[in-house]
Amino acid sequence: ANAGLSIVPRCLAGFCLENNNSPTEADVIERFGNSRQKHTIINTISHCYQLISVNKEVNYGYFEFKKQNHANWQLVTLRVSRISLCAHPTAAHISSGLLTKEGLSLESDKAELYKLYGKPTYVIKKPSELIIRDFYNDQSGLKIDTIHQYVSSDDKDLASARFYFSENKLIGI
Repeated sequence: ANAGLSIVPRCLAGFCLENNNSPTEADVIERFGNSRQKHTIINTISHCYQLISVNKEVNYGYFEFKKQNHANWQLVTLRVSRISLCAHPTAAHISSGLLTKEGLSLESDKAELYKLYGKPTYVIKKPSELIIRDFYNDQSGLKIDTIHQYVSSDDKDLASARFYFSENKLIGI
């Protein structure tokens, strides 16, 4: 990995996950509006958005929260993609694109990913339909060539980050 760079991105979709300071459900609603989705998993809620930038670029964001032991809702999953992440996303206008703090965007290629984060922990070539459907909430027929996963061994805030590529273009994080 490149010296001085994070092994996983710290900021995504305008939220930074640093110093045990994950965004709350209220933070997500304040920024994008209420988009609570029906969930079949107990003690789990999610919000799904179609994010429209000022230059009319359309991307998607998905936030999943879990509640354990009567505690506050805790963010457990944050995904962004060029492909919808749920059946009925709520439209939300954003002032800027979905860059990571380091400058990676959903238009980046593998060379830029490696430049910013170094070599991934592992690469999944031709991932199974099950892995793809898990990321895209049971949608099928999506073309994902490779998944580049970075796993943090010493970070309490972030366990891992996956980068989904189709034809050398990043389409999901």
